Amino acid sequence: MCYLSRATKHIGHTGPIRPVDYGCAVTIIFFQSVDKICVAPIDIGHQRLYSVRPMNSPAHQSTACPARLPENGYAAIEMFLAAFLFATMSCIAHGYSGRAAWPLIAFARIFVTLVFTLGMMWWFGAPLLFRGTMELWMRSLFGTTGLLCTFYAVTHLPLTDMVTIFATGPIWIALILLIVMKQRMPRTVWLHAGWALLGVYVMYRPRFDAGAFPVTVALLGAVAAAAAMVSLSMCHRLHRLSVVAHFSICSTAASLFMCLISPGRILEGMTLPMWFWLLPMGLAGAFAQILMTSAYARGSTTLVALVGISQIGFAAMYDFFIWGYPFDWWKVAGVTMIAVAIVMSVLTRPAAATLPVNGDHSST
Repeated sequence: MCYLSRATKHIGHTGPIRPVDYGCAVTIIFFQSVDKICVAPIDIGHQRLYSVRPMNSPAHQSTACPARLPENGYAAIEMFLAAFLFATMSCIAHGYSGRAAWPLIAFARIFVTLVFTLGMMWWFGAPLLFRGTMELWMRSLFGTTGLLCTFYAVTHLPLTDMVTIFATGPIWIALILLIVMKQRMPRTVWLHAGWALLGVYVMYRPRFDAGAFPVTVALLGAVAAAAAMVSLSMCHRLHRLSVVAHFSICSTAASLFMCLISPGRILEGMTLPMWFWLLPMGLAGAFAQILMTSAYARGSTTLVALVGISQIGFAAMYDFFIWGYPFDWWKVAGVTMIAVAIVMSVLTRPAAATLPVNGDHSST
C-alpha cells in the first residue's frame, strides 16, 4: 500500500487514491523499473491522462521523465511477487504427492527454467559456460542438491512445513560465512541456529525414525541452498544468465538421472491434466527466480530477505484453503519460532557480510 501511495504521489496525484492511480502505479513498477518506458502525467481539463514513451524516443529526450520510485520500493514488490510465485509453484508440486515420482516433478520444474534461460541468453547474447570456474561449479552443485531436496520434501511434507524450513537460509548463510569464510559475525548467530532447530523440533516433535527422514532432507536442502547462495556471491564477474544456465543444466541432468534410476515406471499414473500442470509449475518457478534476482540486485538485502518471509504466509493459506491441513498449537509455535530466528538473523547480520547477487538466488 505504501509503495502504491508513493507511486501515485510520484505521478502527481495528491488526493485520495483512485483505481486508475493503482493501475498507473503498477504500470510504472513493472515497465519503468526495467528502464524501457517513461510514464508521465498529462492534465487535460479535469481529466488526467498518462503519456507512455520509450526511454530513447525524441519526446523523452526533450521532456524530463518523473523521478523513479525508490529502488527499495521496486525490490519489495518484486520479492513479494516472487514469494507468492514460489509458494504457488510449491503448492502445485505438492499436488503430485503420492501420484507421481518426485524426480519427474523436479525435472519438469528445472527444464522449463533451462529452456527459458537459454532463450534469454540467445536474445541478450550471453555466453554459455560449460567448464566455468570452481565457484560456478560450487554454486551449481550445491544448488542442484537443494533443488532435489526441495522436491523430495515438498511431496512428503505439508507445504507450510517445507517452506518454513527452507526459509531458514539466512541463518545457515551466516554460519557458513562465519565458519568457512572466516567473516566476523555476531555471536548470536549460534543462538539463531539453535532457536530455529528448536522450532523445527517443536513443529514436528519427531521420534527420529523413518518418519523424520523428510524433515532431515528439508534441513539438508536448506543448508545446501545457503551454500549455493554463498558460492553465487563469488560469481559476480560472470553474466547472470550464464550462471543461471549453468545451474539449470546441472540440475536438469541430475533430475533426469534420478528419473532413470527411480524404481518402477516413473510415467505410470500420469494423466493429461497432471502433464498440463507441470507447465504452470515450471513457469511460476522461473518467473519467481527472475523477480527475486532483480529484487536482490536493486534493493536492500535486509529488506528483501524480510519481505521474502511472506512466502510462509502464502504457503499456510494454500495448506489451509486448498489442502485442508490442520494447524495445531505446536505447529503454530514452531513456525513462529523459526520465523523469529530468521528475522533476527537478517537484522543482526553486519553490513560487511551482505552477499552481492549476480543471478538466480534460489535452488528451487
